[in-house]
Amino acid sequence: SKVVMHYFFDRLVKEEKIFKNDVVKNTKIAKTILYFDRFTGAKLKTENYFVSPYSGYNVIFKKNGAKDRIEWHYPDNIDGILKNIIYFDKNGLGVKVESYFTEKTIRENGYFKRIYFNEFGPDNYFRKMKQEWYYTFEYGKINKGRRKKIEHFHYQPGSVVTVETNFFNEAGGRID
Repeated sequence: SKVVMHYFFDRLVKEEKIFKNDVVKNTKIAKTILYFDRFTGAKLKTENYFVSPYSGYNVIFKKNGAKDRIEWHYPDNIDGILKNIIYFDKNGLGVKVESYFTEKTIRENGYFKRIYFNEFGPDNYFRKMKQEWYYTFEYGKINKGRRKKIEHFHYQPGSVVTVETNFFNEAGGRID
């Protein structure tokens, strides 16, 4: 329904698009903001703002014309994930995902951040291979000094996945 273009010395640097209701019904996106490099004109990033009940927004970053990462923000979440960041490789595969949690989740579960890594396994499927959990100092004090947990996922064709779990203290030393 509306497009606002921002220029810097006759160069387009930002474009805001507000969508009509029929577009919003299909896409669940109320507004999109595009950012451009003022020297090359290349698209640097895109922000998409979603309508209720799909609260939040995402920011898609580009590098050399390809998706570099996407940040998903959920500012209205009280419990669970507050922000997810997905990093892409040169083939467009999401190889790393960082999750940051809400204050309620941190208080109740002790973890504030999780990172997991995807890669091709021995059966040539793209899967989660490693996951790291980061715990607060307070959680570590009452849980044997645990500040980090690393899980390795082992896939064998025709078998159930097995998970190897290790805990680490503040200094990075392995503990039970």
